[in-house]
Amino acid sequence: MTQMSLMSSPTSSPINASSTVNEPSGVAFVKGGKRKRLSKACDACHKSKRRCDGTAPCSNCYFASKECTYTDSAGRPVPAPRNAHPALGADPAATDRAARPQAPSGSYRTHVAGRSDPTIEASTSRGVRRPAEAENTISKRPRPEPLGVTITNPLGSASPVESPSSPPSPLLDPATTHELTNLFFTHCNPARLIIHKPAFSAALAHEQIPSYLVLAVCANAAPHSKELGAKAQMPRLAGVQFFQAAVSIMFDSSFRLLAEPNLYTAQALCLLEMHEVAASHAWTKHYRYFDLALQILEESLDIANPDQDQRSPASGPADRSRSIQRECTRRCFWLIQLMSWINGIYTFRAMRPRCVELMRQVRLPCDETSFELAVENQGPEFMHTPGPRTKYASQFGHLCRVLSMYQTFETALANKEGAELQYAVAEGKRAVDIWTNSLPDHLRFTEENLDKQLEMFETSSNTGAWCFCFMHVLHPCLVLSLVETEGGSQREESIDWVRNQLKLIFAAIGHRAKNTILFIQ
Repeated sequence: MTQMSLMSSPTSSPINASSTVNEPSGVAFVKGGKRKRLSKACDACHKSKRRCDGTAPCSNCYFASKECTYTDSAGRPVPAPRNAHPALGADPAATDRAARPQAPSGSYRTHVAGRSDPTIEASTSRGVRRPAEAENTISKRPRPEPLGVTITNPLGSASPVESPSSPPSPLLDPATTHELTNLFFTHCNPARLIIHKPAFSAALAHEQIPSYLVLAVCANAAPHSKELGAKAQMPRLAGVQFFQAAVSIMFDSSFRLLAEPNLYTAQALCLLEMHEVAASHAWTKHYRYFDLALQILEESLDIANPDQDQRSPASGPADRSRSIQRECTRRCFWLIQLMSWINGIYTFRAMRPRCVELMRQVRLPCDETSFELAVENQGPEFMHTPGPRTKYASQFGHLCRVLSMYQTFETALANKEGAELQYAVAEGKRAVDIWTNSLPDHLRFTEENLDKQLEMFETSSNTGAWCFCFMHVLHPCLVLSLVETEGGSQREESIDWVRNQLKLIFAAIGHRAKNTILFIQ
Protein backbone atom coordinates (compact mmCIF):
# COMPACT_ATOMS: atom_id res chain seq x y z
CA MET A 1 0.00 0.00 0.00
CA THR A 2 1.29 3.43 -0.77
CA GLN A 3 1.65 6.12 1.82
CA MET A 4 -0.11 9.27 0.73
CA SER A 5 0.49 12.86 1.70
CA LEU A 6 -1.75 14.42 4.35
CA MET A 7 -3.64 16.85 6.66
CA SER A 8 -7.34 17.32 6.17
CA SER A 9 -10.14 16.24 8.38
CA PRO A 10 -11.69 12.82 7.76
CA THR A 11 -15.12 12.41 6.29
CA SER A 12 -17.40 9.41 6.43
CA SER A 13 -16.82 6.37 4.25
CA PRO A 14 -18.38 6.65 0.79
CA ILE A 15 -19.68 3.11 1.11
CA ASN A 16 -21.51 3.99 4.31
CA ALA A 17 -22.78 7.20 2.74
CA SER A 18 -24.48 5.37 -0.08
CA SER A 19 -25.74 2.32 1.62
CA THR A 20 14.99 -8.60 -5.60
CA VAL A 21 18.41 -7.68 -5.52
CA ASN A 22 21.24 -9.99 -4.37
CA GLU A 23 21.36 -10.13 -0.56
CA PRO A 24 23.96 -11.28 2.00
CA SER A 25 23.90 -14.87 3.12
CA GLY A 26 22.08 -15.90 6.29
CA VAL A 27 18.61 -14.81 5.21
CA ALA A 28 16.26 -16.92 3.09
CA PHE A 29 15.28 -15.42 -0.24
CA VAL A 30 12.84 -16.62 -2.85
CA LYS A 31 14.61 -17.34 -6.11
CA GLY A 32 13.37 -19.94 -8.56
CA GLY A 33 15.73 -22.10 -10.53
CA LYS A 34 15.33 -23.41 -14.06
CA ARG A 35 12.97 -26.34 -14.35
CA LYS A 36 14.69 -29.64 -15.12
CA ARG A 37 13.12 -32.90 -16.23
CA LEU A 38 12.75 -35.33 -13.34
CA SER A 39 13.76 -38.94 -13.48
CA LYS A 40 11.04 -39.86 -11.00
CA ALA A 41 7.69 -38.33 -9.97
CA CYS A 42 6.05 -39.11 -6.66
CA ASP A 43 3.51 -41.93 -6.60
CA ALA A 44 0.47 -39.64 -6.39
CA CYS A 45 1.59 -37.42 -9.28
CA HIS A 46 2.58 -40.43 -11.37
CA LYS A 47 -0.84 -42.00 -10.86
CA SER A 48 -2.71 -38.79 -11.71
CA LYS A 49 -0.25 -37.90 -14.52
CA ARG A 50 0.53 -34.51 -13.01
CA ARG A 51 3.82 -32.63 -13.21
CA CYS A 52 5.83 -33.26 -10.02
CA ASP A 53 8.58 -31.00 -8.68
CA GLY A 54 10.48 -33.92 -7.11
CA THR A 55 10.56 -32.68 -3.51
CA ALA A 56 9.22 -34.41 -0.42
CA PRO A 57 6.47 -33.43 -0.09
CA CYS A 58 5.94 -32.11 -3.61
CA SER A 59 3.79 -29.04 -4.12
CA ASN A 60 0.80 -31.00 -5.42
CA CYS A 61 0.69 -33.34 -2.41
CA TYR A 62 1.42 -30.50 0.01
CA PHE A 63 -1.52 -28.34 -1.03
CA ALA A 64 -3.80 -31.40 -1.35
CA SER A 65 -2.73 -32.63 2.13
CA LYS A 66 -1.77 -36.01 0.66
CA GLU A 67 1.01 -38.36 1.72
CA CYS A 68 3.93 -37.91 -0.68
CA THR A 69 5.97 -41.07 -1.33
CA TYR A 70 8.50 -42.18 -3.93
CA THR A 71 8.98 -45.81 -4.94
CA ASP A 72 10.93 -47.56 -7.67
CA SER A 73 9.55 -49.95 -10.28
CA ALA A 74 9.66 -52.80 -7.75
CA GLY A 75 7.62 -50.84 -5.23
CA ARG A 76 10.55 -50.18 -2.88
CA PRO A 77 10.75 -46.73 -1.18
CA VAL A 78 13.38 -44.39 -2.63
CA PRO A 79 14.48 -40.83 -1.78
CA ALA A 80 12.91 -37.87 -3.53
CA PRO A 81 14.98 -36.67 -6.52
CA ARG A 82 15.36 -33.17 -5.04
CA ASN A 83 16.24 -33.04 -1.38
CA ALA A 84 19.17 -30.61 -1.29
CA HIS A 85 19.56 -28.21 1.62
CA PRO A 86 18.66 -24.58 0.71
CA ALA A 87 22.27 -23.56 1.12
CA LEU A 88 23.24 -26.11 -1.55
CA GLY A 89 20.88 -24.71 -4.13
CA ALA A 90 17.51 -26.31 -3.46
CA ASP A 91 14.30 -24.58 -4.37
CA PRO A 92 13.43 -22.51 -1.27
CA ALA A 93 9.70 -22.90 -1.91
CA ALA A 94 10.14 -26.67 -1.83
CA THR A 95 12.12 -26.62 1.39
CA ASP A 96 9.52 -24.33 2.93
CA ARG A 97 6.84 -26.88 2.08
CA ALA A 98 8.88 -29.57 3.75
CA ALA A 99 9.43 -27.54 6.87
CA ARG A 100 6.65 -29.19 8.83
CA PRO A 101 7.70 -32.47 10.49
CA GLN A 102 5.80 -35.48 9.25
CA ALA A 103 5.19 -38.76 10.96
CA PRO A 104 7.49 -41.55 9.71
CA SER A 105 5.97 -44.32 7.62
CA GLY A 106 7.14 -47.40 5.80
CA SER A 107 7.87 -45.41 2.66
CA TYR A 108 10.44 -42.65 2.38
CA ARG A 109 9.52 -39.13 3.51
CA THR A 110 11.78 -36.28 4.57
CA HIS A 111 11.72 -35.69 8.31
CA VAL A 112 11.39 -31.92 8.44
CA ALA A 113 12.96 -29.85 5.73
CA GLY A 114 15.97 -29.36 3.57
CA ARG A 115 18.50 -32.20 3.70
CA SER A 116 17.45 -35.72 4.61
CA ASP A 117 19.25 -37.73 7.30
CA PRO A 118 21.37 -40.50 5.71
CA THR A 119 20.77 -42.83 8.66
CA ILE A 120 17.03 -42.44 8.22
CA GLU A 121 17.27 -43.08 4.49
CA ALA A 122 19.27 -46.23 5.06
CA SER A 123 16.99 -47.65 7.74
CA THR A 124 13.73 -46.89 5.91
CA SER A 125 15.02 -48.26 2.60
CA ARG A 126 15.85 -51.57 4.35
CA GLY A 127 12.43 -51.69 5.97
CA VAL A 128 13.81 -51.12 9.49
CA ARG A 129 11.30 -49.28 11.63
CA ARG A 130 12.23 -46.61 14.15
CA PRO A 131 11.79 -47.11 17.88
CA ALA A 132 8.25 -46.74 19.16
CA GLU A 133 9.15 -43.49 20.94
CA ALA A 134 10.18 -41.90 17.66
CA GLU A 135 6.90 -42.86 16.01
CA ASN A 136 4.80 -41.01 18.54
CA THR A 137 3.48 -37.77 17.14
CA ILE A 138 3.73 -34.52 19.02
CA SER A 139 0.17 -34.68 20.28
CA LYS A 140 0.65 -38.12 21.90
CA ARG A 141 3.48 -37.02 24.17
CA PRO A 142 2.74 -35.85 27.72
CA ARG A 143 2.75 -32.08 27.90
CA PRO A 144 5.85 -30.86 29.76
CA GLU A 145 6.03 -28.20 32.43
CA PRO A 146 7.00 -24.95 30.71
CA LEU A 147 9.77 -23.90 33.08
CA GLY A 148 12.92 -25.50 34.54
CA VAL A 149 12.68 -28.97 33.00
CA THR A 150 15.10 -31.17 31.11
CA ILE A 151 13.75 -31.36 27.59
CA THR A 152 14.24 -34.19 25.13
CA ASN A 153 13.58 -34.09 21.45
CA PRO A 154 9.88 -34.86 20.80
CA LEU A 155 10.41 -35.46 17.11
CA GLY A 156 12.57 -38.53 17.26
CA SER A 157 16.08 -37.53 18.37
CA ALA A 158 17.48 -38.56 21.72
CA SER A 159 19.71 -35.50 22.02
CA PRO A 160 18.76 -33.15 24.87
CA VAL A 161 17.53 -29.65 24.23
CA GLU A 162 18.38 -26.73 26.43
CA SER A 163 16.09 -25.89 29.33
CA PRO A 164 15.53 -22.32 30.51
CA SER A 165 18.20 -22.85 33.18
CA SER A 166 20.95 -23.70 30.66
CA PRO A 167 23.79 -21.22 30.00
CA PRO A 168 22.65 -18.25 27.89
CA SER A 169 23.97 -17.45 24.44
CA PRO A 170 27.19 -15.36 24.39
CA LEU A 171 25.26 -12.81 22.31
CA LEU A 172 22.89 -12.18 25.22
CA ASP A 173 24.93 -10.05 27.60
CA PRO A 174 22.73 -8.14 30.09
CA ALA A 175 23.09 -4.75 28.39
CA THR A 176 22.18 -6.11 24.96
CA THR A 177 19.31 -8.15 26.31
CA HIS A 178 17.90 -5.19 28.23
CA GLU A 179 18.14 -2.84 25.25
CA LEU A 180 16.72 -5.19 22.65
CA THR A 181 13.86 -6.61 24.71
CA ASN A 182 12.66 -3.08 25.46
CA LEU A 183 13.02 -2.06 21.80
CA PHE A 184 11.05 -5.16 20.85
CA PHE A 185 8.05 -4.26 22.99
CA THR A 186 8.23 -0.62 21.88
CA HIS A 187 8.59 -1.03 18.11
CA CYS A 188 8.09 -4.60 16.90
CA ASN A 189 4.44 -4.77 15.94
CA PRO A 190 2.78 -7.08 15.05
CA ALA A 191 5.36 -9.61 16.34
CA ARG A 192 5.06 -8.42 19.94
CA LEU A 193 1.31 -9.16 19.95
CA ILE A 194 2.02 -12.82 20.77
CA ILE A 195 4.02 -12.24 23.98
CA HIS A 196 2.62 -11.16 27.34
CA LYS A 197 5.09 -8.48 28.36
CA PRO A 198 4.68 -8.58 32.17
CA ALA A 199 5.00 -12.38 32.31
CA PHE A 200 7.92 -12.36 29.87
CA SER A 201 9.80 -9.68 31.81
CA ALA A 202 9.30 -11.47 35.14
CA ALA A 203 10.42 -14.82 33.71
CA LEU A 204 13.41 -13.19 32.00
CA ALA A 205 14.55 -11.68 35.30
CA HIS A 206 14.49 -15.16 36.87
CA GLU A 207 16.27 -16.75 33.86
CA GLN A 208 13.21 -18.86 33.06
CA ILE A 209 13.01 -18.05 29.33
CA PRO A 210 14.82 -20.36 26.87
CA SER A 211 17.66 -18.49 25.21
CA TYR A 212 16.33 -19.34 21.73
CA LEU A 213 13.18 -17.31 22.44
CA VAL A 214 15.21 -14.37 23.78
CA LEU A 215 17.42 -14.58 20.68
CA ALA A 216 14.35 -14.54 18.43
CA VAL A 217 13.08 -11.45 20.26
CA CYS A 218 16.48 -9.78 19.83
CA ALA A 219 16.61 -10.68 16.13
CA ASN A 220 13.41 -8.70 15.54
CA ALA A 221 14.48 -5.78 17.72
CA ALA A 222 18.09 -5.40 16.50
CA PRO A 223 17.20 -3.26 13.43
CA HIS A 224 15.82 -0.64 15.84
CA SER A 225 19.13 -0.39 17.72
CA LYS A 226 21.26 2.47 16.39
CA GLU A 227 24.49 0.76 17.44
CA LEU A 228 23.69 -2.63 15.91
CA GLY A 229 22.09 -1.07 12.85
CA ALA A 230 25.22 0.96 12.14
CA LYS A 231 27.39 -2.16 12.27
CA ALA A 232 25.23 -4.14 9.82
CA GLN A 233 25.46 -3.86 6.04
CA MET A 234 21.93 -2.47 6.20
CA PRO A 235 19.78 -1.94 9.33
CA ARG A 236 17.22 -4.60 8.49
CA LEU A 237 20.01 -7.23 8.62
CA ALA A 238 21.19 -6.24 12.09
CA GLY A 239 19.37 -9.17 13.68
CA VAL A 240 20.80 -11.93 11.47
CA GLN A 241 23.37 -13.01 14.08
CA PHE A 242 20.64 -13.49 16.70
CA PHE A 243 18.46 -15.26 14.15
CA GLN A 244 21.23 -17.71 13.25
CA ALA A 245 22.04 -18.35 16.92
CA ALA A 246 18.40 -19.18 17.67
CA VAL A 247 18.17 -21.51 14.65
CA SER A 248 21.36 -23.32 15.71
CA ILE A 249 19.80 -24.06 19.12
CA MET A 250 16.38 -25.08 17.84
CA PHE A 251 17.42 -27.23 14.85
CA ASP A 252 20.10 -29.78 14.10
CA SER A 253 22.37 -29.70 11.04
CA SER A 254 19.68 -31.42 8.96
CA PHE A 255 17.12 -28.78 9.97
CA ARG A 256 15.18 -31.12 12.22
CA LEU A 257 13.41 -29.41 15.08
CA LEU A 258 15.01 -30.22 18.44
CA ALA A 259 13.11 -27.85 20.70
CA GLU A 260 10.23 -29.13 22.80
CA PRO A 261 6.82 -28.46 21.17
CA ASN A 262 5.57 -25.95 23.74
CA LEU A 263 4.43 -22.34 23.74
CA TYR A 264 8.00 -20.99 23.94
CA THR A 265 8.93 -22.86 20.77
CA ALA A 266 5.79 -21.78 18.91
CA GLN A 267 6.47 -18.14 19.82
CA ALA A 268 10.12 -18.42 18.78
CA LEU A 269 9.19 -19.96 15.41
CA CYS A 270 6.72 -17.14 14.76
CA LEU A 271 9.37 -14.54 15.60
CA LEU A 272 11.95 -16.25 13.38
CA GLU A 273 9.50 -16.02 10.48
CA MET A 274 8.79 -12.37 11.21
CA HIS A 275 12.53 -11.69 11.11
CA GLU A 276 12.86 -13.46 7.78
CA VAL A 277 10.02 -11.42 6.30
CA ALA A 278 11.52 -8.14 7.50
CA ALA A 279 15.13 -8.98 6.62
CA SER A 280 14.46 -10.36 3.15
CA HIS A 281 11.30 -8.38 2.28
CA ALA A 282 9.89 -11.75 1.21
CA TRP A 283 6.20 -10.98 1.65
CA THR A 284 5.08 -13.70 -0.76
CA LYS A 285 7.27 -16.54 0.47
CA HIS A 286 6.18 -19.92 1.84
CA TYR A 287 6.34 -19.63 5.61
CA ARG A 288 8.28 -22.68 6.79
CA TYR A 289 8.66 -21.52 10.42
CA PHE A 290 4.98 -20.62 10.55
CA ASP A 291 4.16 -24.11 9.27
CA LEU A 292 6.13 -25.69 12.10
CA ALA A 293 4.54 -23.35 14.64
CA LEU A 294 1.06 -24.15 13.33
CA GLN A 295 1.71 -27.87 13.71
CA ILE A 296 2.80 -27.38 17.32
CA LEU A 297 -0.24 -25.21 18.02
CA GLU A 298 -2.62 -27.79 16.61
CA GLU A 299 -1.04 -31.07 17.68
CA SER A 300 0.64 -30.23 20.98
CA LEU A 301 -1.13 -27.14 22.32
CA ASP A 302 -4.66 -28.16 21.24
CA ILE A 303 -5.45 -24.84 19.62
CA ALA A 304 -8.60 -26.29 17.98
CA ASN A 305 -10.17 -27.27 21.31
CA PRO A 306 -12.37 -24.62 22.96
CA ASP A 307 -11.36 -23.50 26.43
CA GLN A 308 -13.33 -25.66 28.82
CA ASP A 309 -12.53 -23.79 32.03
CA GLN A 310 -13.28 -20.08 31.90
CA ARG A 311 -11.34 -18.29 34.61
CA SER A 312 -13.40 -16.27 37.08
CA PRO A 313 -12.18 -12.91 38.45
CA ALA A 314 -11.51 -14.58 41.82
CA SER A 315 -9.30 -17.35 40.43
CA GLY A 316 -5.79 -17.90 41.72
CA PRO A 317 -2.34 -17.27 40.21
CA ALA A 318 -2.17 -20.72 38.60
CA ASP A 319 -5.44 -20.18 36.73
CA ARG A 320 -4.35 -16.69 35.75
CA SER A 321 -1.03 -18.01 34.41
CA ARG A 322 -2.82 -20.77 32.46
CA SER A 323 -5.20 -18.20 30.99
CA ILE A 324 -2.28 -16.02 29.85
CA GLN A 325 -0.59 -19.01 28.21
CA ARG A 326 -3.80 -19.95 26.43
CA GLU A 327 -4.26 -16.40 25.14
CA CYS A 328 -0.65 -16.33 23.88
CA THR A 329 -1.29 -19.63 22.10
CA ARG A 330 -4.31 -18.17 20.32
CA ARG A 331 -2.34 -15.05 19.41
CA CYS A 332 0.36 -17.14 17.74
CA PHE A 333 -2.34 -18.70 15.57
CA TRP A 334 -3.85 -15.35 14.61
CA LEU A 335 -0.46 -13.80 13.86
CA ILE A 336 0.13 -16.62 11.37
CA GLN A 337 -3.25 -15.93 9.78
CA LEU A 338 -2.59 -12.17 9.74
CA MET A 339 0.59 -12.68 7.74
CA SER A 340 -1.17 -15.17 5.45
CA TRP A 341 -3.86 -12.59 4.69
CA ILE A 342 -1.24 -9.98 3.85
CA ASN A 343 0.49 -12.54 1.63
CA GLY A 344 -2.82 -13.32 -0.07
CA ILE A 345 -3.56 -9.65 -0.78
CA TYR A 346 -0.47 -9.57 -3.02
CA THR A 347 -0.44 -13.14 -4.36
CA PHE A 348 -4.24 -13.70 -4.59
CA ARG A 349 -3.85 -17.09 -2.91
CA ALA A 350 -6.86 -18.49 -1.10
CA MET A 351 -6.42 -19.48 2.54
CA ARG A 352 -5.71 -23.14 3.23
CA PRO A 353 -8.93 -25.09 3.92
CA ARG A 354 -7.63 -26.35 7.28
CA CYS A 355 -6.83 -22.79 8.39
CA VAL A 356 -10.31 -21.63 7.34
CA GLU A 357 -11.79 -24.44 9.43
CA LEU A 358 -9.64 -23.55 12.45
CA MET A 359 -10.58 -19.88 12.18
CA ARG A 360 -14.18 -20.83 12.96
CA GLN A 361 -13.11 -22.76 16.05
CA VAL A 362 -10.36 -20.63 17.59
CA ARG A 363 -11.38 -17.58 19.60
CA LEU A 364 -10.11 -14.22 18.47
CA PRO A 365 -7.59 -12.52 20.76
CA CYS A 366 -9.03 -10.55 23.66
CA ASP A 367 -8.64 -6.78 23.90
CA GLU A 368 -5.16 -5.47 24.72
CA THR A 369 -6.04 -4.12 28.18
CA SER A 370 -7.48 -7.45 29.32
CA PHE A 371 -4.46 -9.24 27.86
CA GLU A 372 -1.79 -7.13 29.52
CA LEU A 373 -3.52 -6.90 32.92
CA ALA A 374 -4.67 -10.54 32.75
CA VAL A 375 -8.28 -9.73 33.58
CA GLU A 376 -11.32 -11.55 32.27
CA ASN A 377 -13.27 -9.66 29.62
CA GLN A 378 -16.99 -9.96 28.86
CA GLY A 379 -16.80 -12.94 26.59
CA PRO A 380 -15.09 -14.59 23.61
CA GLU A 381 -15.17 -13.19 20.08
CA PHE A 382 -15.14 -15.30 16.93
CA MET A 383 -14.20 -14.52 13.37
CA HIS A 384 -17.59 -15.39 11.88
CA THR A 385 -19.61 -13.13 14.21
CA PRO A 386 -19.63 -9.32 14.50
CA GLY A 387 -17.57 -7.90 17.33
CA PRO A 388 -19.27 -6.61 20.49
CA ARG A 389 -19.83 -2.86 20.70
CA THR A 390 -18.28 -2.55 24.15
CA LYS A 391 -15.06 -1.21 25.61
CA TYR A 392 -13.77 -4.79 25.68
CA ALA A 393 -13.90 -5.23 21.89
CA SER A 394 -10.68 -6.74 20.56
CA GLN A 395 -8.47 -4.40 18.55
CA PHE A 396 -6.50 -7.38 17.19
CA GLY A 397 -9.79 -9.10 16.35
CA HIS A 398 -11.08 -6.15 14.31
CA LEU A 399 -7.77 -5.99 12.47
CA CYS A 400 -8.16 -9.67 11.58
CA ARG A 401 -11.67 -9.03 10.27
CA VAL A 402 -10.69 -6.19 7.95
CA LEU A 403 -7.65 -8.09 6.66
CA SER A 404 -9.84 -11.10 5.93
CA MET A 405 -12.27 -8.93 3.93
CA TYR A 406 -9.41 -7.30 2.03
CA GLN A 407 -7.75 -10.61 1.11
CA THR A 408 -11.07 -12.20 0.11
CA PHE A 409 -11.94 -9.36 -2.25
CA GLU A 410 -8.47 -9.10 -3.82
CA THR A 411 -8.53 -12.86 -4.50
CA ALA A 412 -11.97 -12.53 -6.12
CA LEU A 413 -10.81 -9.50 -8.13
CA ALA A 414 -7.92 -11.52 -9.58
CA ASN A 415 -9.87 -14.70 -10.31
CA LYS A 416 -13.40 -13.64 -11.23
CA GLU A 417 -15.06 -11.50 -13.85
CA GLY A 418 -18.48 -10.49 -15.10
CA ALA A 419 -21.44 -11.32 -12.88
CA GLU A 420 -19.27 -13.23 -10.40
CA LEU A 421 -17.06 -10.19 -9.88
CA GLN A 422 -20.05 -7.88 -9.42
CA TYR A 423 -21.41 -10.29 -6.82
CA ALA A 424 -18.03 -10.23 -5.05
CA VAL A 425 -18.15 -6.42 -5.01
CA ALA A 426 -21.65 -6.43 -3.52
CA GLU A 427 -20.60 -8.97 -0.88
CA GLY A 428 -17.48 -6.95 -0.11
CA LYS A 429 -19.48 -3.75 0.40
CA ARG A 430 -21.95 -5.58 2.62
CA ALA A 431 -19.13 -7.03 4.74
CA VAL A 432 -17.52 -3.59 5.10
CA ASP A 433 -20.85 -2.09 6.24
CA ILE A 434 -21.31 -4.84 8.83
CA TRP A 435 -17.75 -4.37 10.11
CA THR A 436 -18.06 -0.58 10.28
CA ASN A 437 -21.36 -0.75 12.16
CA SER A 438 -19.91 -3.26 14.64
CA LEU A 439 -17.12 -0.92 15.74
CA PRO A 440 -17.59 0.46 19.26
CA ASP A 441 -17.28 4.22 19.70
CA HIS A 442 -13.69 4.12 20.95
CA LEU A 443 -12.51 2.15 17.87
CA ARG A 444 -14.22 4.31 15.24
CA PHE A 445 -11.93 6.59 13.29
CA THR A 446 -12.15 10.14 14.61
CA GLU A 447 -9.47 12.70 15.33
CA GLU A 448 -10.26 12.46 19.05
CA ASN A 449 -9.81 8.67 19.08
CA LEU A 450 -6.64 8.99 17.02
CA ASP A 451 -5.17 11.43 19.57
CA LYS A 452 -5.94 9.00 22.41
CA GLN A 453 -4.25 6.15 20.56
CA LEU A 454 -1.19 8.27 19.82
CA GLU A 455 -0.64 8.76 23.56
CA MET A 456 -0.13 5.00 23.86
CA PHE A 457 2.36 5.00 20.99
CA GLU A 458 4.77 6.75 23.36
CA THR A 459 4.77 3.69 25.62
CA SER A 460 5.65 0.03 25.21
CA SER A 461 1.96 -0.85 25.65
CA ASN A 462 1.11 0.25 22.12
CA THR A 463 -0.35 -2.85 20.50
CA GLY A 464 -3.92 -1.53 20.70
CA ALA A 465 -2.86 1.79 19.15
CA TRP A 466 -0.99 -0.01 16.38
CA CYS A 467 -3.99 -2.23 15.55
CA PHE A 468 -6.26 0.85 15.54
CA CYS A 469 -4.05 2.72 13.08
CA PHE A 470 -3.41 -0.24 10.82
CA MET A 471 -7.04 -1.29 10.51
CA HIS A 472 -7.99 2.31 9.64
CA VAL A 473 -5.27 2.33 6.97
CA LEU A 474 -6.60 -0.91 5.48
CA HIS A 475 -10.25 0.10 5.58
CA PRO A 476 -10.04 3.08 3.16
CA CYS A 477 -7.77 1.11 0.83
CA LEU A 478 -10.33 -1.70 0.68
CA VAL A 479 -13.14 0.80 0.09
CA LEU A 480 -11.19 2.39 -2.77
CA SER A 481 -10.58 -1.01 -4.37
CA LEU A 482 -14.29 -1.83 -4.16
CA VAL A 483 -15.40 1.52 -5.61
CA GLU A 484 -12.87 1.45 -8.44
CA THR A 485 -13.96 -2.05 -9.42
CA GLU A 486 -17.61 -1.08 -9.36
CA GLY A 487 -17.06 2.25 -11.14
CA GLY A 488 -19.59 5.07 -11.05
CA SER A 489 -19.80 8.58 -9.67
CA GLN A 490 -18.50 7.74 -6.19
CA ARG A 491 -14.94 7.25 -7.35
CA GLU A 492 -13.73 10.84 -6.94
CA GLU A 493 -15.43 11.22 -3.59
CA SER A 494 -13.82 7.96 -2.42
CA ILE A 495 -10.36 9.05 -3.52
CA ASP A 496 -10.66 12.29 -1.52
CA TRP A 497 -11.86 10.43 1.58
CA VAL A 498 -9.09 7.81 1.33
CA ARG A 499 -6.43 10.47 0.82
CA ASN A 500 -7.65 12.53 3.79
CA GLN A 501 -7.78 9.57 6.21
CA LEU A 502 -4.36 8.23 5.22
CA LYS A 503 -2.86 11.71 5.45
CA LEU A 504 -4.24 12.18 8.93
CA ILE A 505 -2.94 8.83 10.20
CA PHE A 506 0.56 9.05 8.73
CA ALA A 507 0.99 12.69 9.72
CA ALA A 508 0.03 11.80 13.29
CA ILE A 509 2.27 8.74 13.50
CA GLY A 510 5.24 10.52 11.96
CA HIS A 511 8.57 8.72 12.26
CA ARG A 512 6.95 5.76 14.05
CA ALA A 513 5.52 4.58 10.73
CA LYS A 514 8.96 3.37 9.63
CA ASN A 515 9.29 1.23 12.77
CA THR A 516 6.72 -1.31 11.60
CA ILE A 517 7.09 -3.48 8.54
CA LEU A 518 3.39 -3.26 7.76
CA PHE A 519 3.58 0.44 6.93
CA ILE A 520 6.56 0.02 4.58
CA GLN A 521 4.87 -1.42 1.49
